[in-house]
Amino acid sequence: MKRFFITLLAVIAGGIILSILPLIFFIGLVASVSGGDAAPMVKNNSILVYDLSTTVSDISSENFTLTSLSSADIESGISLMQVIDNIDKAAADNNIKGIMLKGASLGCGIADMVEIRKALERFKSSGKFIYYFDSSLTQSSLYVASVADGIYIVPEGEVSIYGVCSENMFMKGLFDNLGVDMQIIRHGKFKSAVEPYMLKQMSEASKLQMQIIVDGVWKEMRTAIAEGRDISETAIDKYADELSFDDPQTAVSVGLIDSLCYRDEFFSMLKTKLGLPEAESVPSVNMSSYTKVFVDQGKPLFTDKKIAVVYAMGEIAEGSNTSDVQNIYSNDFCEQLRKAAADSTIKAIVLRVSSPGGSALASDIIWREVVQAKRKKPVVVSMGDYAASGGYYISCAADYIYAQPTTLTGSIGVFGVIPCMKKLTDNMGITFDGVKSNENGQISAISPLTEQQTDYLTKSVKRIYNTFTKRCADGRGKTQSYIDSIGEGRVWTGADALGLGLVDELGGLQDAIEKARTLADMSEYELVEFPKSKDLFESFMSKLQKGDESVLGEMIMGDDYQMLERVRNRITKPSVNALMEYSVTIK
Repeated sequence: MKRFFITLLAVIAGGIILSILPLIFFIGLVASVSGGDAAPMVKNNSILVYDLSTTVSDISSENFTLTSLSSADIESGISLMQVIDNIDKAAADNNIKGIMLKGASLGCGIADMVEIRKALERFKSSGKFIYYFDSSLTQSSLYVASVADGIYIVPEGEVSIYGVCSENMFMKGLFDNLGVDMQIIRHGKFKSAVEPYMLKQMSEASKLQMQIIVDGVWKEMRTAIAEGRDISETAIDKYADELSFDDPQTAVSVGLIDSLCYRDEFFSMLKTKLGLPEAESVPSVNMSSYTKVFVDQGKPLFTDKKIAVVYAMGEIAEGSNTSDVQNIYSNDFCEQLRKAAADSTIKAIVLRVSSPGGSALASDIIWREVVQAKRKKPVVVSMGDYAASGGYYISCAADYIYAQPTTLTGSIGVFGVIPCMKKLTDNMGITFDGVKSNENGQISAISPLTEQQTDYLTKSVKRIYNTFTKRCADGRGKTQSYIDSIGEGRVWTGADALGLGLVDELGGLQDAIEKARTLADMSEYELVEFPKSKDLFESFMSKLQKGDESVLGEMIMGDDYQMLERVRNRITKPSVNALMEYSVTIK
């Protein structure tokens, strides 16, 4: 009886928590945004404070995931375009004298890091200063901070340089133990998206391509750090190999950082730099607040000539799901692209692609919409961290393609995963029986593929791969045989893709916008973004109303929930995919 009441109380408590969860978040949201609409007053002798750990997304902050709510990241979330615009704006702002960087961890991917660092270089060339100060310095923050005039950490802080690696989880053993047979059909020896389901370690082909990618990313980081700190690349490699900086004073002695100091000492130095009395505080404005500040940069406020930035972020799927801003749904995305193409005031389109791919069918539907838009106005692609497989599929028809040196792209290949759970159900004592009109009809998750079904799926994968390579060949002005030779699912860095002709130029979002302006023959323009930002609370409530379990999944598991969802989709929704699913985790 006692246990019954304890269980009953637990159920009641859980019900109360779930019932008031929307109210809790509503109160939190109201508290976070109340009074936040007014632009702050930027005083003379101010510094712009940029916390590098701030979450940076392609889509503006209102469209962040529900994880943002649980991590108290509502105010700190910001888009890449807002960061770049703020840095460029600060260079023209007479009230801003410099930028203070902080934050040991980075809230963005490597491709965004490259673009932010370039913006900081432009700021520094204006004659204003940049300083970094925090308790510690990681390799990723060092990459960005190496452009600074000075790097300072506290005396007992940590400095980390360790190179780049890629780690991936393999689930073949788990599926074997469960009795689930993941039946794989793929085209391309490098199409490693399926390896976590069929192997217990990386294949030699996959290891080869991943080693090249890791080396390429490290080269970009190592070169920038070496140039920024005036240290040889050989020395940087040595420090990474030997994990040299167990004592931060060692980092000072080799010139990796400038000095060790506490916060009060750093700000005392900053006051001297700004010519402020010791008794005064340093005027500052953070990156999020500075977004609301207007600075006259000589750009027109309103014009009937616009450039649309259309965001393609996340995995590519069929259909529609307006509450999920993490992924690309073909119906929703095509609608946004058609709006931009049909708007007579929009003279060019920049397609910002940050996607590892997904559904082959959805990718082809989007590809067609890009072709249609291109017939009306210039279309330029800007690739983010990933524009691979289906992400490249939807990019290849553009007039011009930009990628960062560290962008992961290519992965021109197709695969299908068909699970068979007969062993699992047999082990559980569950059996199935039934009748069907045709022997090789409906594919079942409780029966192995027949020879005819395997042949059918193999032909389907080959047909889609043939279409994929033809789309790429037509879009890039290459022969289909050449695309096949660099395809087969192989992933390339942006730097390698440039040499292969898969992209036209190395650069970021700002470069793509400037190219679009040139192709549209405009001297001035206004930027508009698609999709329009959705209110964060509205997005949250939309998910709750739909009973979207990802709300709690994201809150509890964070990014790991997406991996769990991916595995579940492979089991419950078998399909043919153009996807770089073999995740690349740069550490």
